[in-house]
Amino acid sequence: MTRSIRVRVQYLAPYIRDLVGVVEEVVELAEGSTIGDLVARLAELHGGHLLTQLLDDSLRNLRAGVVVLVNDTVVQSLDHGVGDGDTVSILIALDGG
Repeated sequence: MTRSIRVRVQYLAPYIRDLVGVVEEVVELAEGSTIGDLVARLAELHGGHLLTQLLDDSLRNLRAGVVVLVNDTVVQSLDHGVGDGDTVSILIALDGG
């Protein structure tokens, strides 16, 4: 039997927050999961349109401007692991001044 972990997800980008309808939530994943697994689970929970907002056209990389932090550390790879009790924050960086 696969053990599960609980990850707190914070939606810091207002646009993404509007898509999912919550500011933050706790998501259960299998032990050994990655950011990619988390994004797939979020799409299951909130609809596939979330994939197109977070991932590039290949669905293999984060879209330009999407910033993901795990416990306040920026991660750039969907292969980055997440663990029980981690906090994952999702935001969108804006260009300009």
